[in-house]
Amino acid sequence: MRFPFFPTPAEGETIYSLFCRCGERSGLQQKQILCALTGQAYITSLYSALPGYLKTLASSLPAGNPWTDTERTIIRHTALPYYTYFDSPMRRRQAVQLLANGDFSREAVMAIGLTQYRCGAAPKHPRVCVVCKHEDEAQFGFAYFHREHQLPAVAVCWKHGSGLSDGCRTCGRYPIRYRGLNMPGRCMCAKHSPLPVKELPCDSEILRWLAVESAYMISATGTRCVNVRAKLRGQAIEHGLCRGAHPVYADIAVAMEKRFGASLLDFLGYPAWTNGSPSAWIRRLFRQNEQRSPSIIFLFSLGLFNSSVEEFERAACAKCESSSPIDALRTDLSSTHLPLRLGQAHEIPDWAEDLPNLLTTHSFRLSVVANRIGVNTYSVAAESRRQGIRLPLSKNIAAKLGHDKLERIRRDLGAGIAKIEVARKHRASGWAVLLVELDSPNLSEIHKCAAATRIRNAHRQKVLDVIRSNPNASRDTVAERQSGAYDFMLGHDKRWFYQQFPQRKRPDTVNAKAHRSNRTTLDNALAQKIRELVGQMKSSARKPEWITKSGVLRRTGSRAKYLYSPTEFPETGEALKECVESYSDFLGGRSAGLSGNWRRPGRQSRLTICVAKQD
Repeated sequence: MRFPFFPTPAEGETIYSLFCRCGERSGLQQKQILCALTGQAYITSLYSALPGYLKTLASSLPAGNPWTDTERTIIRHTALPYYTYFDSPMRRRQAVQLLANGDFSREAVMAIGLTQYRCGAAPKHPRVCVVCKHEDEAQFGFAYFHREHQLPAVAVCWKHGSGLSDGCRTCGRYPIRYRGLNMPGRCMCAKHSPLPVKELPCDSEILRWLAVESAYMISATGTRCVNVRAKLRGQAIEHGLCRGAHPVYADIAVAMEKRFGASLLDFLGYPAWTNGSPSAWIRRLFRQNEQRSPSIIFLFSLGLFNSSVEEFERAACAKCESSSPIDALRTDLSSTHLPLRLGQAHEIPDWAEDLPNLLTTHSFRLSVVANRIGVNTYSVAAESRRQGIRLPLSKNIAAKLGHDKLERIRRDLGAGIAKIEVARKHRASGWAVLLVELDSPNLSEIHKCAAATRIRNAHRQKVLDVIRSNPNASRDTVAERQSGAYDFMLGHDKRWFYQQFPQRKRPDTVNAKAHRSNRTTLDNALAQKIRELVGQMKSSARKPEWITKSGVLRRTGSRAKYLYSPTEFPETGEALKECVESYSDFLGGRSAGLSGNWRRPGRQSRLTICVAKQD
């Protein structure tokens, strides 16, 4: 059955907020509303980073409610657009479907990578702006929780710049205990006193900038930039933070601290420096890979070179302003196999098919062929290498280098040494080394394989050095000390890497039953102890005591153990039968026989005094 009533959501209202309004208007208890709409009685999943049970909620709402369309609900009333803003259109679509097709959001949380947010993907308590609350009450007649206030590193309102509140100073934080589904500004005390969230150690302008840009990201459909990492690398080059095409991570770390402040970065868990070196998250951001990174990391890096996300979009997609979503999707699909370094797809030129005939016609002279087809010489050489065309080495180059140097160059290239190092080692130009490589068609593939092996062995050696310096090192230790080797191992040599750190066996838990004494030995010892104790009690000159089972066992310290399982102590039971006496035996036997000889301490002296007085 469908729920008879559910409010219409306001613009940007969170899932949890609408449940609070439903409870306020219907007067039903929290458990009744949750069980009827989601099939469970827990509210925590409704204000988490990605709310769950949306599929069940859509099937339980009245017909005509906007939230019966689950995908529309996710896009307009959850924070998913913020988390997937820098993803491709295909990935954003997959994330929406993954959250919409299941009741449990854990799979979507893991797929999007929300566990990587060191500052938390969402606040633990729902947040509200006091100024927005008054404006909502004046405009709609009620206040609600905005999704723009529930984003990472957002402590102020993006619209008013005022600090956010997440509860009442007297009643506690939202959701207020014993209050059930409570709307913002309503609690159990007479006068609501807003409880401000923990302030971030940063300038108010930076906090306002983070709030404004986060609100823009959550309201947009996603970035239009095909390759965000490549664009950020290009902007780093334009701002002088690269050496050639390679980012200078130390300069980037300094600029990051200058822009956002070291205290804010440390507080959010993204310090610019770690152990005196630029942090791993800065180095990984500019590498071309298909792994997701938290949106807040992209926001930090984007803020170094742009005043806003919108400015970054205009700079990155100036040519794509009029492109449709289908064109953007096609562009994204065509760029899934991009080379890691160039960032651009390799397009086969029109003259490539006729290149073998052109080289043969012009006696394999690269400069003549290049002038004929109107390209540079390096393009012709690269295409010849790609097609595996052998270019005989000219006599002038061979004579200039000499036979011995040619053999050494070929040997070093076959060993995988970088071409620039080969040129420096043999004092040859890079063009000469390239011509030597083209003279042997298979030498290029041999060089690639050998270079990959050298790089792998170099990273393996770094891992082995860490293990040698610390025999108790783990994979996390390698990530801290050698982050570059750690990333390479996970991407290219994971199997060998995991073999170096086998799963350690957990220490065996101490089992008390496994080390306890033998029951037979314990039984004999307890019986012997009881007999010795009873013998001492009978031979004592003090006041006679009634020998009972509980009293004897209590003195031996084994009363609880014996009474728990008396059948396991047969010898102790026999000893108790022999020694324990009834009350009549105690009165008629031992106590009567000792009554004439036993006296209380001081009794004899008092009798002597009485006799002396009578005399």
